[in-house]
Amino acid sequence: MAKMFGKATVKVDGQTLLTDDASKLMTGGVKRNVVKGNEVHGYAEEAVEASVEMNVFINADTDLDAINNMADVTMMFQCDTGQTYVLPHAWLESPVEPGAATSGGKTPLKFVAAKAEPV
Repeated sequence: MAKMFGKATVKVDGQTLLTDDASKLMTGGVKRNVVKGNEVHGYAEEAVEASVEMNVFINADTDLDAINNMADVTMMFQCDTGQTYVLPHAWLESPVEPGAATSGGKTPLKFVAAKAEPV
């Protein structure tokens, strides 16, 4: 029986982030939008960026300013099934918003890049 994807390890410039098991990767590429009028005429292509979304745990050692300043970093998304993707020259999309104690001290982060490349 084949192993299915369950969790990922996410690294920024070689440093492993403290994430929960909800990390996800969008490899990017091309989105095909329907073009229609009085009938369906076809599609138009649109470029889509690559991204990694995750929930990161915040502890006493977490440098929020360093996270907020992450631009032109190398992201690694390693699946527990063996696939690994690198997102070169990635950047943090929005500033960190640390969660309350009810969220377990975690905050959502989204990094974006022009492409995700399989390693």
